[in-house]
Amino acid sequence: MSASPATPHADQPRPVRGMHDRFGIDARKHRHICQIGSEIAELYDFEQ
Repeated sequence: MSASPATPHADQPRPVRGMHDRFGIDARKHRHICQIGSEIAELYDFEQ
C-alpha cells in the first residue's frame, strides 16, 4: 500500500463516522476520494 503522508488516517480501516457513515464510505475509500479530489484540483488548477 502506498499511503500518502498527507493523510494521517491512512492506517485506520474503521468506517468514517458522520456524513460519510450513512453512505457506507470507509476510511480507505474516503482517502482515495480525497486523493482523486486533490489530483483533479491540480488538473483544473483550482489552487491559484
